[in-house]
Amino acid sequence: MRNRLYYSVGSERSPTDPFGRSQLVIEVDGHARLDQYTRAGRSAWTGTVAASALDKLWAALEEADFPEMPRHQVPAGSAIRDLNVGGPAGKSVYIAYHAAETLPGYNVAFWLLDTMIRQLSEDTVKAVPASDEKIVAAVTRAPTSE
Repeated sequence: MRNRLYYSVGSERSPTDPFGRSQLVIEVDGHARLDQYTRAGRSAWTGTVAASALDKLWAALEEADFPEMPRHQVPAGSAIRDLNVGGPAGKSVYIAYHAAETLPGYNVAFWLLDTMIRQLSEDTVKAVPASDEKIVAAVTRAPTSE
C-alpha cells in the first residue's frame, strides 16, 4: 500500500480558518513538501519525515482500513481532510476535520500528518500542539512558483 501520499486540509478562503490550506506530499522514502496557502500568499517547505513516523502512519491507515471511509456527520461549514495515496489512480478519503478525532486509525494518521505540517512549517501552522518527538528533519524553505 505504501505509495506517494497527498494530504490537503483547510481553506485559504474561509474567514474562520486561521491557517489557510495545507497541502502536504510525502514520498515513500520520507521526502516531504508542504505548500501553505493563506489569504496573504503562499509559503513552501521541504524536509524529511522519520522512517519511524512513516511506519506509524502506514500502521494507522491499515488500522483504519484505508481507503474505507466510515460514515460520519459533516456539519455545515466543516473543513474536510482529503487524504490520497497513489495520486489520481490511487485511493482517497474525505473526512470532516473534527470527525477524524473519533475514528480509529484515522485519529492517529491525521495527528501524525498535522504534526508533520507543524514541524515542516517551522511552527507556522499550529493546528495541533507541539510534539516533543521530532518527526521531521532537514527542513528548508522551498521556492514557490508564484
